[in-house]
Order: sequence, then structure tokens, then C-alpha cells
Amino acid sequence: VALARHYWLRPRPFPPFHEADGGWARSLHQSAYPYRDAIAMSQQLSNTELSPADIPSFKEAWARIEPFALTFDGFRYWGSVEKCAEVAHEKRMATLTELRTCLFYEARKWDQAGKSPDIVSLRYIRALVYAIREKVNAGQLR
Repeated sequence: VALARHYWLRPRPFPPFHEADGGWARSLHQSAYPYRDAIAMSQQLSNTELSPADIPSFKEAWARIEPFALTFDGFRYWGSVEKCAEVAHEKRMATLTELRTCLFYEARKWDQAGKSPDIVSLRYIRALVYAIREKVNAGQLR
């Protein structure tokens, strides 16, 4: 289960490409794989593309929140790992971009650790998800 939980972070597609049944996208949606929504969400979404439907509930399990966190690439946005880490460590939360940076950094941190967030970290992560939803609902997409 731990391997499957992180499988969408690998460069290869999952489930395997099946040309006979119409390709990877078709097999993905027909799959019984429990994280198919998470895999589909791992593509990048800009702030302006983000809708409330894309954001998981803050009550969701980490397995549902983590893929959403990875729809924003904080390293690319800020230009370096160091700058992204600086924003995340300062816990800047004034803008949607800063909130998504903090969430992205948490996802990468826990992925690198090879485990799920502890209870204290999960509270922080859920607060970030809640704040992200509030910003999007208010139309504050900066």
C-alpha cells in the first residue's frame, strides 16, 4: 500500500498503457485503482485554473490531500528549492500562492521522509487546505 500511495510520483504511467483498450487515459478511468483521482490530479494547476471542485475537503485523508498539494510546483514557481523552503518555513500565508507553496513543501517533505505526516503536521496541512479553499471561494487567486 505504501508503494501504491506514492506511485503517481514516479515518471512512469500507472496503470500501464494499454493500446488495445484506447490508451492510458481510458484504462485510468476504467481502473479499479483506488487513487485514480489522485493520479489524475497530479498535473499542474495554476491559481487561475483552480476551482473549489479541485480542492479536497480539509477532513480528507493524507492520501487525498497529497496529490492536490502536488498540483503546484513551488520549486519551479519560486525558482529554487531554497526560496520555496524559505517561504514554507516562514509560514507565509497571505496569498493563495504562499498557501499552496507551504502545502507543496509539506507534501515533498513527507514524501522524502517516506512516511505520512504526524498528527501535528496533519493539523497544519488541513488548515492550509481549508485556507486555500477559502481564498478560492473568495476569488483571491493571487
